[in-house]
Amino acid sequence: MKRIISIVIASLMAVNAFSQSSEDALVLASSKNETVKFEAFEHIGYGYSFTKSKDFDPSTGWEFFVNVLDLGIYPAENFGIDMGVDLLFNVFNQKNAVFFLDSDRNIRSVAAPVYLADIADIKKVRSDFSTFSFNVPLLFKAIFNDFSIGVGVEGSWNVTGGTDYNYRSNNHRTRVSENKAKVNPFSYGFLATIALNDGGIYFRYHPKSSHLLPEDGLDLSYMTLGIAFNF
Repeated sequence: MKRIISIVIASLMAVNAFSQSSEDALVLASSKNETVKFEAFEHIGYGYSFTKSKDFDPSTGWEFFVNVLDLGIYPAENFGIDMGVDLLFNVFNQKNAVFFLDSDRNIRSVAAPVYLADIADIKKVRSDFSTFSFNVPLLFKAIFNDFSIGVGVEGSWNVTGGTDYNYRSNNHRTRVSENKAKVNPFSYGFLATIALNDGGIYFRYHPKSSHLLPEDGLDLSYMTLGIAFNF
């Protein structure tokens, strides 16, 4: 996971350098009725997630994403299609339970008193699992001056995942992390955006049928409400 994050940071620095040395938007083709625009490192976002699963109690989480490439095709002045590539990092939290990897590297969840039964005086147990993905959103957009609204779908290439839990026992904090969790390589979701000037809100929903995690792992669906800012 650390190696992947380092590669991502280096890539973002290179993309940012490229975007700063070019115009804000590179118009590849333009006519009276059609405009095609290409942008690099166009926006970032942060969201608060709500999860639902039959395998553990409803919980919350957060996500952070960075847009790397963005392509807009507008055959009409106010309507068009917007697509791109985003780097997405999700974290799903759980209190009083532990996420861990089984022998097949599937992510599992169990009540903390059961999983940590052999450890005395346990307090403040907190656990989460995380995933790192490349997302390709496809939005149908309507733009009116500085206001825009978009709805569409997205596909995700899920690269890796991991678990983490920590607890206090006898006044000592212990943290255990495991990487290389089994995640399905591809999943899908739905996306909606509302923006005004350089800021906006977004809503993301991934149903359990999209299978972010393997069918023999956790059952999970989630929705995220967040904010995004353009550069």
